[in-house]
Amino acid sequence: MGAVLTETAAAAPKDDLLKEAAGFERRGDYAHAVGALEQAFTASGDPLIQYDIGRLYERLKRPVEAFAAFSLFLDKATGAPDIYRQDASKRRQEVRRGLVEIEIRCAVAGARVSLDSRVLGQTPLDGPALALPGKHQLHAEKPGYVDFDATLADGDRSVDVKLAERRLTAPSPVSAPVLAPAPAPAPGPAAVVTTSPAAPVAEPATAAFVTPPSAIEVTAGGVFWTAKEATSSVTPGFTIGGRHTVFDITPGRTQLRVGGKLGFTRISDPSPATFWSLLAGAAVRHQLAARFAVHGGIDAGILLLAGLTPDSKLLAPGSVSEVKSPGLLAFEVRPSAGIEYALSSAWALVLGPQVVWNPRPTQFLTYQSLLRFDVSAGASVRF
Repeated sequence: MGAVLTETAAAAPKDDLLKEAAGFERRGDYAHAVGALEQAFTASGDPLIQYDIGRLYERLKRPVEAFAAFSLFLDKATGAPDIYRQDASKRRQEVRRGLVEIEIRCAVAGARVSLDSRVLGQTPLDGPALALPGKHQLHAEKPGYVDFDATLADGDRSVDVKLAERRLTAPSPVSAPVLAPAPAPAPGPAAVVTTSPAAPVAEPATAAFVTPPSAIEVTAGGVFWTAKEATSSVTPGFTIGGRHTVFDITPGRTQLRVGGKLGFTRISDPSPATFWSLLAGAAVRHQLAARFAVHGGIDAGILLLAGLTPDSKLLAPGSVSEVKSPGLLAFEVRPSAGIEYALSSAWALVLGPQVVWNPRPTQFLTYQSLLRFDVSAGASVRF
């Protein structure tokens, strides 16, 4: 393709830059080669050069820039030989497979948006931004507005840029001095100068947290549980769970999340035993404000009553008739709700109740069902 490029009519500086780029490429210095080609394109505007720019960006492992170069070549160099257009189309498809789309929305038009110091343009953008998977730094600015900065976690596919108007402190007007009256036998009043109080300075608006798509929660609390024909009891319970956003119901506000939980409760009656719960489920999370969010969902799975012995009464004497290793298995349904308070984009406090129901746990228990109420608090790490 380098030969095709030099055959096009171009100014001498362009030809010199193309020769310089070819020399850099032969020596394996792809960074300087692509720099010379970029200068040649700036000087001539010849879209044919974008084909070689795309090839070199591929070698430099920069697929975002390679995709943009091949796209510009295919859009503008309509008269290029078919063999190069077909090759550019194939290369563009290959580099696109490793990229993700990030939709960036902003209600303020004309804001300059950058992703990892790469300028995307001004709002509204033409379409989603392409980027490698992973974390990214988003920046938006416009004169008269407070700059917006956010760290996008791996998996973030949409973000709302919120620009707040910058309010400057107005100068305090000063009233003209009141002149003393004409001289009189009695001394006249001293001159008085009055000033109005300064206007308050508006605090810049704080950008809402960009909620990461995944989270791991660890909670502990009191479990109140009971069963038919049994007395009630309160024991400590612990839960560790993980969630991942699979769908934005309302972008930036409401998400559908799926995940799982592992919970356990220790009992002694008089033989020690442990309730182990392994669950999977879904939840809907809604952002109320910059730091507050609520969620509600349901999980289902299995309950293992481990460590039971025939003398275990499970709150009622004679409730266990037979035990086999590793214990008794039961089905479990667990609806839950809660509230989150974000300490940062990575950490949050969580609080909420759960209702734990085991319908007809096992034929070896006299209970028809077990019912537990778990009110727990803990922390969530988001990534």
